[in-house]
Amino acid sequence: MACAGRETSLDDLIVEAMERPLSRRDVLRRGRNLGLTVAASGFLSACGSAVSAHSAQPDRPGPHPRARYLVMLIVDAGRPDYLTYTELPNIKQLMTRGTYYDRAWVGQLEAVTPASHASISSGCFPSSDGGILGFWWEDPASGTTFNSVPLDGSDPDSLSVLMANAGTPTMAEYLKRHDARAKVYAASGQKFYAADAVGGPAADYISYFKPTGSGGWGPTCIPGHDLPAWMLNQTGITQRSYAGLPLGKQDALVGELALKVVRQERPRIMILNLPEMDWPVAHIDGGPRSPNLVSTLMKGADAMLGQLVNEYASAGILHETVFMVLGDHGVTPLERFVDPHAIKGAMETVDTVVSYDTHTGAFGWLADERLAASAANAVEQANVPNVTAVYHLAYRNGRRTYLPAPNTARATHDTLGRAYQYLLHTTAGENAPHVVCFYPERTGTLGSGGTLTPWKGDHGGPSWGSQAIPLVMAGPGVKAGHVSHFPARLVDLAPTVMRMLGVPYPTTDGIVLADCMQSPIQSDMRRQQSLASYLVPYAGALRRQSALETSGLPRMHQIKHPSSNSIGISPSY
Repeated sequence: MACAGRETSLDDLIVEAMERPLSRRDVLRRGRNLGLTVAASGFLSACGSAVSAHSAQPDRPGPHPRARYLVMLIVDAGRPDYLTYTELPNIKQLMTRGTYYDRAWVGQLEAVTPASHASISSGCFPSSDGGILGFWWEDPASGTTFNSVPLDGSDPDSLSVLMANAGTPTMAEYLKRHDARAKVYAASGQKFYAADAVGGPAADYISYFKPTGSGGWGPTCIPGHDLPAWMLNQTGITQRSYAGLPLGKQDALVGELALKVVRQERPRIMILNLPEMDWPVAHIDGGPRSPNLVSTLMKGADAMLGQLVNEYASAGILHETVFMVLGDHGVTPLERFVDPHAIKGAMETVDTVVSYDTHTGAFGWLADERLAASAANAVEQANVPNVTAVYHLAYRNGRRTYLPAPNTARATHDTLGRAYQYLLHTTAGENAPHVVCFYPERTGTLGSGGTLTPWKGDHGGPSWGSQAIPLVMAGPGVKAGHVSHFPARLVDLAPTVMRMLGVPYPTTDGIVLADCMQSPIQSDMRRQQSLASYLVPYAGALRRQSALETSGLPRMHQIKHPSSNSIGISPSY
């Protein structure tokens, strides 16, 4: 099964029009059509040559894959520049042995933990993976707010249930169809929803940590995905409330339990979410505004990687294992703020707002989606400070799409506008937001985090700070010492992993990252090259826009957060 409810995607339309590899002349011409300079088009041509077909194998099954196992380490809210904050010998060794994507990005909206982990697992955008957009949205059936992730932990498997009901395929499902004996393990600390979404309905084991009845804090499992009880109860794992743990201990506990799972169960796929970089460091401490805290957690992640490598070496399977280190989204430190009530108030001059979500962008759902254009126009006319673009849901040729409000259409550079609409396309499913507002870099929503812990960093929107992630991979069949400029996305990970493991999979929204492979097949190379013709300029436009929007701001420093006593927005992290 392909991505649930998947219509012909923007990727498909472009690939269908470009079945042959692009020549340099083609690339330069297409670059000019996208408004690129000669230099930028040349960069695109260089990227294209990195995935040219001359070194690809014919379009047939390749040699028997050497990879059998996957270990994926996800630093929640990890930024690519975090790789430079401190010495990371194990990650550096991974880069030496493998491939680093220096333009990797989320590549979809919303850039938040639930949506990102569902896309990592499925290779599908939120528009087609069961509609996992974030923490809440409008339920199309009832026309009311749907809380997809009850943060009190009362429904820890809510996301995997959504994926199962939608028929969303996952890496675990693909693998188990191919090898019924294969085990899949997903885990996190307090972010049960990250582990649940990335493991999905077919994972054998999904663990997380939560408060215990005795007043402590220890490991537990998503119902129906239970580890052996003795493994959860072992000394050295159960701890007191994570709020009282030293920074990095929560992440370390995830690793401690994972090592025991490897020894006992030998999972073919293991995916670990390390939550502390997002909460508290990204939101409470401003991410890059607190370099010492970032360094502490990055050292911890690096040490965990080293322990896992040693464990797989001791088990005699290191030569069969692909390791990946990545982020699920970025974070931008906050200098400027948007009043969410001003946006909501403008929309409600047109229609009732039944659901509303805000991060480094605002997403609104109306009682009547036919009024989306009028509501978007109302927001523009309100001139809400620090709202730089407004889009509304529309239908063209029977398909959902997003169109800019009039002022946005006039003020947005063509390539940047295409990048925005590409990102919006990824969320245009049945429960798509009706009005979307974009903020500039280093801008968040006033009141996020509430009155006690106002946030100093956030993510979720299209700004490059929210979108950029690290992505490093190494193992059998992966090119060594290679740096790719291809803008790899989260949806590209599932098909890439399946190709590395030799597991059949259907068409997804993502593609195989063929340029990292020693012996790629021709169809994978051709598809990646075709997508490069527009993903490269789109990602480049977002990066340039970020630089423009931060050029007048001071460099990283501690900020005095504005008062938010009257806002009371619920946190979503």
